[in-house]
Amino acid sequence: MTEVLTRLRSLADAGVIGELDYQFARFIGARSGMDEDILLVSAAVSYELSRMSSCVDLQELCSQKELFGSADLALPSLDSLLQKLQQDDAVGQPGDAKPLILNAERLYLSRYFSYESVIAADLRQRATAILEVSVDSLATSLQRYFPIEKGLTDQQRLATAIAASRRLAVITGGPGTGKTTTVVRMLALLLEQAGQAPLSIKLAAPTGKAAMRLTQSIEEFLGDEAALPCSSKISSEIPRQVSTLHRLLGVRRHSHGFRYNRDNPLRVDVLVIDEVSMVDLAMMAKLLTALPDHTRLILIGDQHQLPSVEAGNVLADLSGYGDGREPGYSKEYGKLLKDLCGFEPGHSPSANPISDSCCELAHGYRFAADSGIARLADEIRRGQSSDLQELLKEIATGKVGDITLLPVESMLSGAGMDGIIEGYGPFLDSLAADKVGIRGTLDAFDRFRVLAALRESEQGVEDLNKRIESRLQLQDDESPHYPGRPILITRNDYNLQLFNGDTGVCLVDPDDGKLKVCFLDNDGSVRSFLPTRLPPHETCFAMTVHKSQGSEYDHVALVLPEQIDAYNSDLLNRELLYTGITRARERVTMFANEATLLAIAERSCNRISGLRGKLMGDNQ
Repeated sequence: MTEVLTRLRSLADAGVIGELDYQFARFIGARSGMDEDILLVSAAVSYELSRMSSCVDLQELCSQKELFGSADLALPSLDSLLQKLQQDDAVGQPGDAKPLILNAERLYLSRYFSYESVIAADLRQRATAILEVSVDSLATSLQRYFPIEKGLTDQQRLATAIAASRRLAVITGGPGTGKTTTVVRMLALLLEQAGQAPLSIKLAAPTGKAAMRLTQSIEEFLGDEAALPCSSKISSEIPRQVSTLHRLLGVRRHSHGFRYNRDNPLRVDVLVIDEVSMVDLAMMAKLLTALPDHTRLILIGDQHQLPSVEAGNVLADLSGYGDGREPGYSKEYGKLLKDLCGFEPGHSPSANPISDSCCELAHGYRFAADSGIARLADEIRRGQSSDLQELLKEIATGKVGDITLLPVESMLSGAGMDGIIEGYGPFLDSLAADKVGIRGTLDAFDRFRVLAALRESEQGVEDLNKRIESRLQLQDDESPHYPGRPILITRNDYNLQLFNGDTGVCLVDPDDGKLKVCFLDNDGSVRSFLPTRLPPHETCFAMTVHKSQGSEYDHVALVLPEQIDAYNSDLLNRELLYTGITRARERVTMFANEATLLAIAERSCNRISGLRGKLMGDNQ
């Protein structure tokens, strides 16, 4: 065993790197003559994948004087390492069937290079296809659906013009910026533009919770007959049901593949995907592989939210979040948009087919202009610590009515827990009254949620759930299941159609008196299961911010750790803060120390990826 391999073994034993990282380095080393630099860079590729990056940036890696935090581990110069990699039998160029792929100055596991390549090639092809439209007819329809005289609809009209004239539209925006309103009106316009030709439209989201929320939003919007200026025939053709991506692609038992794929594509003319920030590289690649070339793809999401729980940051790469490029459209396409929308959309000399396909909705409709939630989310997103510090001073003095900031230590005291129990008051009342029915109890539970940044620690989900359960004293026997226990599914069960992230509540079935776990389905109906039938699950009075993505609550209690340390530093960033705060519709209570909150807001979730470059044509 080489000296480097011995060091990697000790780092794996200490938990600094994963066991898989060590074993992968051994596997590559066996093909590479145990070259120490190849061992190190192979471990780094696997290690970065565990941190959800799709590759390693070799220039950045070679500049590190202490690889994996060890003073005795470092790589040679970039030129020397590239020369070794180019000559190594385990490393190939794009198109080679090798475990590792070297692309310019990035090194990938071959599978993830393939995912990026599939996504980039497909989206660039769709983005390049500008459709023939009747400018006068489309401009008239855009004016009807997004009247200029009402104001504040320019970006919604622009987004719809893009979706009507291209095979790719990427529509981003924070909470309350009118994404659902835009999509429903957009679909009505596309149906009108299709005339007598049939138009197959499908809606999907990454999780059951996100799919259910979009379904409810569409139902509410279409329930107002005056909200949509179209015929009842057109309105009736707009889909009401939203599928999960897994259900859309057709899960196959005991297989990572799907029913719909390159050889058996989906039959769909328009596909709308919501909450795209949650879609990882592998899922996006499999989805695009299953789409016919003619499909119009409309991607919706908030690029400032946490990225997917698996590798990749697809929406941020697509939207150009943080890459410093000048916003705006190409000169030729900008002229078309001006003719369609009636205003100058802005020009950028660096525009290309991908950026021409993007539109960000910036105006918020949900929150008032002086909303603390909107202000706080905006300051966190901008990452300006001085401005955020000033806002926190206002919050601390009670000048911001919809946000409360409390010391994190109070979360562990009687006073802090009193606030949590008060937040769950409507839910507890519904359990005691037994008058609102199962649907009413499930709705009451979703009004408030405790969100934590971490799973483990005094401020983590596991400890918080134990404290809340102990305080509520709902459990009266040895069984882990009791009336009122909220359940979070942690592993997909395709037979039961229950998916990771779905939440339900244990309640007594009034028909047979048995204790069952009840879930709201996408269509608003209730499904119930005996607890013994459930896939792996856990209590969720408190849940991680990651698990809350795709959900919204009236009131959120956000719990941050006391400090940033070596064990939690990778998990704490401004995207987590932003996501947690924007789960709230009306009120946020933060249990956080100001210094830690400010430090987290200064950190960004920087996943290493080559997708942005491939999309922009910077590298292939």
